[in-house]
Amino acid sequence: MNIPLCRLLVLSACKTGLVETSHTDDYVGLSSAFFYAGARTVVASLWKVDELAATLVTLRLYQILPDYPSVTVALQAAQTWLRGLSSADILDWLKQEQKATEEELEEVEDRLDLFYDPPFAEACYWSAFTAAGL
Repeated sequence: MNIPLCRLLVLSACKTGLVETSHTDDYVGLSSAFFYAGARTVVASLWKVDELAATLVTLRLYQILPDYPSVTVALQAAQTWLRGLSSADILDWLKQEQKATEEELEEVEDRLDLFYDPPFAEACYWSAFTAAGL
């Protein structure tokens, strides 16, 4: 694999940022494979993440990235944004900014009903993602 023009690679699945421990001093992990292939920056998670929270952070990151000087600063802004949102804010953002369908909004609303408001204020929902690279 050769991806030298890849500025940002987001691995939003669970534990994609973890490094295998081995008997060598080499950094062995999924992110390192993408760095070796030419990716400049990799965003990955350090633990099991909530699917909706991961989706929202990723969507927001891509939305605001052009307005920030680096991926790390944009990721921090996306995480800060998520932790301060109420359920109503999330639904409004999905409808207005992401043009979610009524069916999609209903599905998210049903999911949000399982949380206290604000649903993603606790660090376990937004702080799993880290950015590494340039």
